[in-house]
Amino acid sequence: MISRKVSDLLPGLTKISAVARGLHYDSRRIEPGYVFFAVPGFKEDGTKYLAAAFDQGAVAAIVKEGSHIPEEYRELCVAVENVRRNLAEASARFYDHPGRKLKLYGVTGTKGKTSSAYILDAIFQAAGRRTALLGTVEVRHPGLRRYSEKTTMESLDLQEFLAGAVANGADSAVMEVSSHALSLDRVWGLEFDGVLFTNLSEDHLDFYGDMERYFVAKKLLFSPPYRRSDTIAVTNRDEPYGARIARECAGRWLTFGRTAGDYRIVDPELTATFNRFTLEGPVGSLSLRSRLVGDFSLPNAAGAAVLALGSGIGTEAVK
Repeated sequence: MISRKVSDLLPGLTKISAVARGLHYDSRRIEPGYVFFAVPGFKEDGTKYLAAAFDQGAVAAIVKEGSHIPEEYRELCVAVENVRRNLAEASARFYDHPGRKLKLYGVTGTKGKTSSAYILDAIFQAAGRRTALLGTVEVRHPGLRRYSEKTTMESLDLQEFLAGAVANGADSAVMEVSSHALSLDRVWGLEFDGVLFTNLSEDHLDFYGDMERYFVAKKLLFSPPYRRSDTIAVTNRDEPYGARIARECAGRWLTFGRTAGDYRIVDPELTATFNRFTLEGPVGSLSLRSRLVGDFSLPNAAGAAVLALGSGIGTEAVK
């Protein structure tokens, strides 16, 4: 069982001398020795559940600055500006930064995330890597497989999953990264080795209000701190927002498309049972065939192939 000094999890916790046996953002999941993160919700504040958390054995709680804290709990609470971000940072420390022990690849966009992630995962496996996959359909690593509850899980659950992937021998992880995950700091603290942008169309505007705010959320994945100077980023030049993101985010880029880009999709053949196309670029002409059919499947396959090639994967594994 993992345990850490509470003071080692976050700089602001120095006044708490206890040992943390676990962390959680759901008061119903608190056990003796846990630290409770009172995440502000859209409908109610997590501080509403402080009493329940402490009754179940919490040794400390992280609350948002300005929250009302009952007198009896004040000595055990630490107020921070961003509870979600602090949860992500504490979770990474609690599980000994598993993301740093894996090659991490993130896929974002409105459509095509799941297909692109599965293709990229399959390419890495063909190249001999032991992979973890996180997305809309399932999460899995060499020791676990289960259906997903969210496209991108909460930061605590994500760090626990990545730690399990490392413990079971994974060396790479491919994940779908939703705009909500970026806006709500679920992937905060992770640095990606490769990132892929598929496209952007009207979706989630109930949350963002307009396309510009939605695009700005997606852009986060292609900028520090998620992206290092050596992170390879890939985008579809045929998509207006794909071309724009490459212009606005500095760093190492590879682009693809039918009419422009570092890699070109040429001579596509679409049938009822397979797609075939040639990917022309720095590695020469690569003839590819996929059982994923439909014109919309071409950029998903091409984007995954380009990200793999840019990450040093050989052409035979991509095929």
